[in-house]
Amino acid sequence: SILGRGVFQIKAVDQRDPGVNGESNLIVTDGSFGPGKIYFGDIHTHSQLSDGRLHPFDKYREVGLHRGCDFWALTDHGHDFSQERLDLLNRAMEKFNEPGRFATIHGFEWTSSMGRGEHYFRPIFGHRNIYFREPIETIHDAVQPHSESPRGLFDTYTKAGVEFFCVNHFHCGKPAMVEGVDFGIQVSGWCGDHLTDVRDNEYRPNNLTIYDCLDQGHRVGVYAGTDHGTEAYYTGLSAE
Repeated sequence: SILGRGVFQIKAVDQRDPGVNGESNLIVTDGSFGPGKIYFGDIHTHSQLSDGRLHPFDKYREVGLHRGCDFWALTDHGHDFSQERLDLLNRAMEKFNEPGRFATIHGFEWTSSMGRGEHYFRPIFGHRNIYFREPIETIHDAVQPHSESPRGLFDTYTKAGVEFFCVNHFHCGKPAMVEGVDFGIQVSGWCGDHLTDVRDNEYRPNNLTIYDCLDQGHRVGVYAGTDHGTEAYYTGLSAE
């Protein structure tokens, strides 16, 4: 069992297509996990509520049923939200949450990259996924002055007594780590794997990588998410 003490490697093979397979990096454990199992999920996805292609209910079927995930977060871009869209997001998360079988996580993507142009002077801090224990009451996004910076976002939710968790997406602008705000980094996504592979373009001007952050002394968790892969409306391809 990987829950014991030792060095392990996870290998996964699609039973329907053995040609689809992969293996993890080496995992070193000290045996302190205790009883339990390893769960797999996707905590960065998009739907038609922002720049994805599928309705939230269809997105659940794609993630939970077709891909066999144990947990899921729908993290549509906050600046796209009306109260109606927020209500639909919360309903979808509540509808598909099945304790003991499938866990849904409330969240949205804080998007500090919108409105770029010659008349736009707001600093760009990159993207972050914000996760909540309870249904989301209010979305505070980077287009609002009080939450236009990571620290402002953190202070706004903290003062309101809201429990939340912030994962740095490393996308757009200068997405540097902010101590006390960023508790995790997302690895993988359509902008490169964020470990060492980054795109040298307008979205990643400082070429920051996860290894850079670790070298700078940051000690954070690393999370995997698909983002929207090939299903964003501007790619011209659906998730399928």
